[in-house]
Amino acid sequence: MFESSSPIPQALTEDDFTIGDLARELGITTRAIRYYEECGLITPQRTNGNQRRYTRKERGRFKLIVRAKEVFTLEEIKELFTIYDSQPDKIGEQQQFIRLCEMMTQKINQIDRQLEELHKLRAELQTALDDIRLKIWITNQDAAKLAHK
Repeated sequence: MFESSSPIPQALTEDDFTIGDLARELGITTRAIRYYEECGLITPQRTNGNQRRYTRKERGRFKLIVRAKEVFTLEEIKELFTIYDSQPDKIGEQQQFIRLCEMMTQKINQIDRQLEELHKLRAELQTALDDIRLKIWITNQDAAKLAHK
């Protein structure tokens, strides 16, 4: 499905990481790492025994994915990686930043709309709560009057 680099020797170098190494370091599961690979966000090298080996570049990408997925979809993250990968130089980086600014602006606008809706909902709940408390108070006052009769 996704292209893998040619197999690499079994021995790890200090610049290579196993799936378990990355999972422990990033606080994510190996299943999540394999899922990101399936989504096309990462393409690890493979050993002769078909074990995944990740470079510092992939390690950096995983760090970005883990942080960015709090705000962006995996598809949006993939789009940013694709922009940079198509032109991995200052021009590609600039294009990536321009697209990132567009995405961030969209997210801010979305959050602003959500906040507006939440403020409206809060006001409606507060009004309902005030009405219920008033009814309880009136009911208690009526009950007290009846008890004194």
